[in-house]
Amino acid sequence: MTGLPSFHYIREKVPIRAVAVELGLDVRNTTIRCWHPENHNNRDHNPSVGIKETKNYVHCFVCPDAKCLWPIDLVIDVNKDFHCLPKNQQVRESGLWIADRFKVPFIPKVNPKKKPADESWELGLTEDPLKLLVQSGLFASLSLPARSLAIALHALRSQKCRDHMAREWEVKASYHTLRKFSGIKSDSNIASALRELEEIGYCHREPSHPEHSTGPIKRSSVILVTPFSYDLMQLAKDNHASLQQASEAEMDMRRDRRRERQNEWQRKSRRLKKIATS
Repeated sequence: MTGLPSFHYIREKVPIRAVAVELGLDVRNTTIRCWHPENHNNRDHNPSVGIKETKNYVHCFVCPDAKCLWPIDLVIDVNKDFHCLPKNQQVRESGLWIADRFKVPFIPKVNPKKKPADESWELGLTEDPLKLLVQSGLFASLSLPARSLAIALHALRSQKCRDHMAREWEVKASYHTLRKFSGIKSDSNIASALRELEEIGYCHREPSHPEHSTGPIKRSSVILVTPFSYDLMQLAKDNHASLQQASEAEMDMRRDRRRERQNEWQRKSRRLKKIATS
């Protein structure tokens, strides 16, 4: 097959649960028994690796310095054969390992031009929450309703938080108001978008009258928008690092293929010269 496996497709579309099963891990309903038992009491008898199927990553809640692991990261971490390889080669071999076992589209070769990246958000220097979401790659991973709602919550700051230096702010709005400004058509989509943003740490909500609320919050509610929360910043860094590694691995694979084609052309050229002079 020509071209290169799509690392973006692997990251977003190859189910993390299926990859864990293929790796031979002990997969339960929404958890996995950790493959680093030395970090756990009773060798992680009660599985502590959570599966986030909506975001397609896993995360251990016990291991020190544990990071979010997408499919390629999980294969690298579990497969000890890759540990002795350089980092870029680990990502490349992991992607090929997955492509051998799952249906993965291949992408044509391109000649990328490297541009300097603005990574001020990674250092916590940016004051633009949308810039943080976009440049970390989290914005692309959100559903369309969650993207629309994140933009609306960014715009619906209270008057006292109009300055762009605010690290968090409150938005008091009903579902009707959120629908009107976000373009989301139904209350159920508003509710799911809010849950999605809460999962990544972008906001959390409290009903104005919780004692009168049943089910989804229909009344005006206070939403505390926290686009620079610790959880979100950590997820953004892990997500960005994973994207960078996949991108570098794709570039390395293209470079290797290009070198192979050049070597093949040189061999053919030498053979033709020998034939011409004989």
